[in-house]
Amino acid sequence: KQLGGIVKDYKEFFRALKNRLVIQGQGYYNNHTDFTPFPSSGLFLGSGRAGISQESESYFIAALMRIYKRLSKNGNLAELIGIVLGDGNLYRHPRTENLRIICHSKDIAYIKHIQRLVVRVFNKAASSHKRRHKKAVNINLYQQQISARLGIPVGNKIKNNVGIPEWIFSKRKFMTRCLKGLFETDGCFQEDRSNYAQYIEFKNYCRRLLEDVYRVLLGLGYNPQTGKNYVRLARRKEVDGFIKLIGFRQHLAL
Repeated sequence: KQLGGIVKDYKEFFRALKNRLVIQGQGYYNNHTDFTPFPSSGLFLGSGRAGISQESESYFIAALMRIYKRLSKNGNLAELIGIVLGDGNLYRHPRTENLRIICHSKDIAYIKHIQRLVVRVFNKAASSHKRRHKKAVNINLYQQQISARLGIPVGNKIKNNVGIPEWIFSKRKFMTRCLKGLFETDGCFQEDRSNYAQYIEFKNYCRRLLEDVYRVLLGLGYNPQTGKNYVRLARRKEVDGFIKLIGFRQHLAL
């Protein structure tokens, strides 16, 4: 294996590939059988990050994606994405990425529900711990390429103007599960019995996300109302039907 001169940032990359790729000469062997050449621009040359060309860096990312397989596009992933867009954050560290979801410490059933979802989606258990002097619990998952596989950028969600990944709009069950994740994190149900009025709304300050929630509700046949920082259903029959549709606040075993 010719690893001379590799930059420090990619040591973890090669460590992860130890049993998958054999670097030799001008390329690598995948599973010790199929040889793939590196781009002609060179593996350690160019103007990209840390002296690595952008074309070469794409090979690192592609290889990582083969190790950390693409996530199955199903209802569990759609709901988890809704949760992350609501109460989750993504962080990048030198050797890994961190998915963090914050829950109220009293929402034990919901914490367990999220942990089950993470296992279903990533095939790896997430850790959890109570925050000191706060009524909150952090649910954490550490793994490479979380952001790329979820389709959600690392960092501030409002500044990044995050939205619902396009594939979720392709099926009704995906949209329903994503809305469940969104409304159970940044949503609320209100009822005014004196006026026989009730509504359920999703509140957020990300413009694109509000537009996407509005779009999903329209696609499901509802008549949503919008404001500066919310999307709301206020027709009584629609509210009742929507709560039943997404199973609002119902956390059954997956």
